[in-house]
Amino acid sequence: MIKIFIGAILALLDFTVTNGSMRFGILPDFIGCFLLYLGFKDIMAAYPKTCQRLATARTTLLVLTVYSAILYVMALTGIGADIAWLETALSLIYYVVLFYVLYLFLQSLYEIETDVSGDLKLEKFKRWWRYMSLFQVLICVLILVLCFRSASVEILFAYYVCAVMALVCEVLYLVRLNGVLNTLQRRH
Repeated sequence: MIKIFIGAILALLDFTVTNGSMRFGILPDFIGCFLLYLGFKDIMAAYPKTCQRLATARTTLLVLTVYSAILYVMALTGIGADIAWLETALSLIYYVVLFYVLYLFLQSLYEIETDVSGDLKLEKFKRWWRYMSLFQVLICVLILVLCFRSASVEILFAYYVCAVMALVCEVLYLVRLNGVLNTLQRRH
């Protein structure tokens, strides 16, 4: 279960150091995706009824691991830094696919909840997933707007508000994820 938690931290939180056109990700997304892949394997072994959704999620995570590794190398080497909208569009694709995988995981948890006949408090967990997804998409859209038109104070303000709200939602999502995973571990 710890693989899922650490993988989610690495896949969701994004801290980078920038030097000119080169960007170094402190928390690499591709390692997070791979840890999620391994963690989902453990869940599938413990709860075989969730295999269909988690098998789809695991296959998607393998593709996402390679995709995010390519994005990481692009950012590290500065490839595509001249085309700001390209990197943003590729990141948007990453987040859409990642949130789809997290949605499949959430649906699997609902199946597990009925399996273990216990309350995993998934409604609050689902709420934070929704908020986190919404703010991340808003951030990407605002960045795309900034790429194609001059930056206005209103757009920058909206971007920073969404960035702070996304970070808060991601942290609260991770707190809920930790609680759900701890409950699962105690019941298994």
